Amino acid sequence: MDFEIIEGGRGVIAAQVKGGVAGSPFSPGDAVRILVGLLRNDSDRYLVITNRKASAGVRALRELLVQHAVGGEPADRIRDGIYRLLDRSERVRQLLSAVDDTWWERLRRASIVVDTRESDEVDECVRELVRTARRHADPSSVGWDAADLVSKYLVAVTLDIATGEHDHHLSGDDLASHLRVNPEVARSVLRAKEWRFIFCRRRAAPMLPGGRFWTRSGRFWRHR
Repeated sequence: MDFEIIEGGRGVIAAQVKGGVAGSPFSPGDAVRILVGLLRNDSDRYLVITNRKASAGVRALRELLVQHAVGGEPADRIRDGIYRLLDRSERVRQLLSAVDDTWWERLRRASIVVDTRESDEVDECVRELVRTARRHADPSSVGWDAADLVSKYLVAVTLDIATGEHDHHLSGDDLASHLRVNPEVARSVLRAKEWRFIFCRRRAAPMLPGGRFWTRSGRFWRHR
């Protein structure tokens, strides 16, 4: 698991990110191999996130997951469909054969997210989310330049937490505090850490997921 969002002591999102060269294929075997490990964790929702191109098999797998989530097909038919998609992935079929009924039930809450946006689009989206969240946390803050700086600062903070030796978590209160950072302080911290960011292309969007992450209190991001 790459990151988890927790609310009220319970995991609400557990996610695994599979990056790669833009346009490289993402196969059903890739997705199911990730899901086998990811669904060992108890969470309300599971996400496999990739910037790679979804193959026809992955598109079919996504449809099976939708059907499984809504109960549109019998569970045995879902299993058979997934096994058929893995006809060239014997090792993954073996992994899948070892999972229990709890895993198959958790699979109802799993999704595959394919995000093939260009890096500039991701940068702009993250900056806009940060600017909106910063206005929430500090209404006096309006500048686009500050949002760009604070975006880089937040990535630095996140990477610092993720690679630290102690508890890898970021509370909602701490996140709000970081959003209110003075731009000069953020610039000074970045200099001190010698972060030379060309803003993180493939990893930025998954690490900073969705507006919900920024605006609801009581949540925190935890890296494993």
